[in-house]
Amino acid sequence: MKFRVWDSKFKKYINSSDVRINASNGECHGVRSGGNVPHWHLEQFTGLKDKNGVDICEGDIVKWGHVEGFIERIPRIAVAKLFPALHFETTNLGEHNHEFHYGSFLYARCIDKAMEVIGNIHENKEDE
Repeated sequence: MKFRVWDSKFKKYINSSDVRINASNGECHGVRSGGNVPHWHLEQFTGLKDKNGVDICEGDIVKWGHVEGFIERIPRIAVAKLFPALHFETTNLGEHNHEFHYGSFLYARCIDKAMEVIGNIHENKEDE
């Protein structure tokens, strides 16, 4: 399993070599300090890559639109979420809020051809 870690205090991603994850409770510990760092937040890799080969992680903002042979024709922006299961959720889009589960035919077949990571929920809050 791959993770990245967001530091909510300093508003940046932490170098993964500086983080030790406690598998039993999901806490992030500093390698140097050894203690839990409560303002560090885990974001898990979904196991998917976008059309440019970029890892899609929890909290990533992705964009996709029409793909030849599929029904989706309107460009959409959504946030990757893993719990309770992997899905992409459009939020703050007025009447166009939807939740798309990875298991659907459309996204299971064309995620690597259509989706593109355009930011994340921490650094691009206006897009969420």
